[in-house]
Amino acid sequence: MNRTTETYLVAVEKHTQFGTTSLLPTTPTSTNEELHHTFAVYRETKKQNKVGSAFLGIHLECPYLSGSLKGSQDSRYLKKPIFTDYNTITGWSDDIIRWSIAPELIKGALEFGNFLKRKVILAPIAHSDAVHNQVLDAFDVGYTHITKRGPQELRTAMVQCVLGMVRCKRKPERYRLMVQYRAMKSYKRSDASIIAIARKLSTIMYTMLKRREPFDPLRMEYQKKYLDMQAAAFSAAEKLHIC
Repeated sequence: MNRTTETYLVAVEKHTQFGTTSLLPTTPTSTNEELHHTFAVYRETKKQNKVGSAFLGIHLECPYLSGSLKGSQDSRYLKKPIFTDYNTITGWSDDIIRWSIAPELIKGALEFGNFLKRKVILAPIAHSDAVHNQVLDAFDVGYTHITKRGPQELRTAMVQCVLGMVRCKRKPERYRLMVQYRAMKSYKRSDASIIAIARKLSTIMYTMLKRREPFDPLRMEYQKKYLDMQAAAFSAAEKLHIC
């Protein structure tokens, strides 16, 4: 945990040298006393920062995370979300704009999502073991997106899906994802292009789950072709007096 204004200023100046325009300083797990001190250092640094990357706010990546996926976080400070705890923390600072949490922490996690929504603080899912239904419940109460790389098994599955589309010489080759893959492959390595498309595919799947929408293969086609097909379908329906 950076505890001085000087370390913050050095960090933002270095980021500026490499093109970073804005930052969200991120706190690891710690004691509440250390958090309180960090908020004070942040406020002072923000006043003094005249040449470095802009500070947009603070990202708390603590302390309501999964112990099994804590990464480098100190497990001594992991805990369940309790109202008196997080209400006290948000009372110490108006600079918190993002707070990562594992929503499967049954006791208090969904209530915490509602709390952050009322406070207009982004609530990403991170360091989490949550399963499908838990994620849907989390989004219903205010969680906004998912961070971190996710489980290795899921990433491998996404890559295998893309490999399947690449090898299939029939319908998937017309998909926009495959057109993008072939374009990327012309200036990137094949493996890097596959990983990039796997990430796009995971975004599509995430959006479908969030909106609870079924898969529509027509939307995988070029946008113009999709709109033309949609218009043709509506025209046919009108002629048959279906709509």
